[in-house]
Amino acid sequence: MKTMPREEIAKLSVTMPRLRSDELLLQNLTRVFNEPSAERREAAMAELYTDDAELLDARHTFVGRAAMSFAVAGLRARMPEGGVFAPAGLTLGHHGATLLRWTAGVPHRMPRLTGTTMAMTREDRIERLYIFVDAWS
Repeated sequence: MKTMPREEIAKLSVTMPRLRSDELLLQNLTRVFNEPSAERREAAMAELYTDDAELLDARHTFVGRAAMSFAVAGLRARMPEGGVFAPAGLTLGHHGATLLRWTAGVPHRMPRLTGTTMAMTREDRIERLYIFVDAWS
């Protein structure tokens, strides 16, 4: 088995472009999960998600953007006034799967909620969104 020299590996890591799925997941957090307006949230979802997108959490599967928007609205309703979702580190992804750790709560206070989102992408759009919630505080 032939191995690649370290110098070649280093060149690849420097020149590799940022994954589109990274940006999709960050946009999803800010334009979907932080958007109080259902109309604006659904407009962002039309841009970011496939037509047959799904959102899955530990208890439910929401199929289609309208159902997904309903799920996000329910999650937002449990947040305190002024609560927002924020990235809790860098995204990590490859082969169409991307992970993002996040926190949710009022800025400059202890997070009310923490978790991880995993997005599966197809044709530069989110096809499936898995939400893993650590615990409500």
